[in-house]
Amino acid sequence: MLAQIQTLLLIARAQTQRLKADERGSTAEEVIRIAVLAAAALTVLGIIVAKIIAKAQSIDLQ
Repeated sequence: MLAQIQTLLLIARAQTQRLKADERGSTAEEVIRIAVLAAAALTVLGIIVAKIIAKAQSIDLQ
């Protein structure tokens, strides 16, 4: 029984190390994540700028 548990732990450890070393898919995921965050940031920036411009144009200077 102890030998089986040790074998399972060794297999699990080997799988974990193999998955840590395999980073082929993480690059695409990171690019997508960064693109989504950049698009969200530009959207928020556009909304803020539009509100500032609208408020500035509504000020009566006379």
